[in-house]
Amino acid sequence: MKIFLLVLTMLTISFNAFALEKLDEIAIKSAMDYGIVASTKNLGSEEFLRPWSVEERNKQNPYRYNESVIIYTPYLLVALEAKNKHSAKQDFFIKDAKKFVAEYDAITVVGAVVNTPVSVKPSSFEVSLLHGKVKIEPYHTDFLTTRQLTIPDSDTNDLDTLK
Repeated sequence: MKIFLLVLTMLTISFNAFALEKLDEIAIKSAMDYGIVASTKNLGSEEFLRPWSVEERNKQNPYRYNESVIIYTPYLLVALEAKNKHSAKQDFFIKDAKKFVAEYDAITVVGAVVNTPVSVKPSSFEVSLLHGKVKIEPYHTDFLTTRQLTIPDSDTNDLDTLK
């Protein structure tokens, strides 16, 4: 049983790491195609990023609506760049994608939109990643913008039905 759990744990760790591994040409081409198709279909950011979005696990936070956490994998970064280049009618080749994604080697990019009942100032905002009991502090964060969002109107949306 211990061997089974050890193997299962190792498989889980290795499958989780695949998303952040370097891309080969096939994966780069696939990411570029995904970005170009998204540009052609005029997909909005929410729909385009949905496969990389992570929802709140417990769904207990009443301010969770309009929140998102996105893991910008190398694949997504190439797809996003291809989408932007295609929308701007600019060339973007595999060699360009390789050079572009190489800038993100050994970097995990996480984007978050947080909905709070009050406006948050950059000085009062703390960022850390929790994995079980392990707390990981990022070496760099950017606080891009702030705006106050609200929970759904209780007259038109019952919070229990939105869970």
